[in-house]
Amino acid sequence: GLDAVTAAERGARLVVATDVSREVLQRAQQTVQASAYADRIRVVQADLLNLPPEFHGHTFDHIYMNPPLAYQAGTDPSISDPNMRLLERLLRDVVPWLKPDGTLEVTYAETPHLLQRVYAFGWEPVLIKGVAYSRQQHQEVIDYLYFVFKRQLDERRRYFEALTQDWIALEALFDATRMTL
Repeated sequence: GLDAVTAAERGARLVVATDVSREVLQRAQQTVQASAYADRIRVVQADLLNLPPEFHGHTFDHIYMNPPLAYQAGTDPSISDPNMRLLERLLRDVVPWLKPDGTLEVTYAETPHLLQRVYAFGWEPVLIKGVAYSRQQHQEVIDYLYFVFKRQLDERRRYFEALTQDWIALEALFDATRMTL
């Protein structure tokens, strides 16, 4: 709810706040109704990438997600994504929901693993900044980073693919050299 209110406060004309948890949505709806922006925010029980038919064909300037972290204990997907499958699904499947120059915004704490997947799925960071964020359900404060990603342009994608291949070749050469010593 707070993220949706913040987006509306910053000028978004339409904010669609989604979650699969009815409990989370009830809290979000209360937050939205208490704000001055309730007329611009829709709270919808849905998967972010499987919106109701009324949104089909609609594209967004920005999509924000605060996904579960890979290292959080437990099997409940609302608090843990140990194999980063949800994050990978987001990076892979969000493109049709974004306008061509739209951004994907993510708050996350596992920077190396996140960036590895970001580049692998054809995205690149255009903004990274630190955030201290409290996860009330865990009673802890976690240092997160706020990322803004854009799709890589074709020439940049080719560059990163070539760079990745060079890195793999260098690792293989290093491994082979180390074995002969």
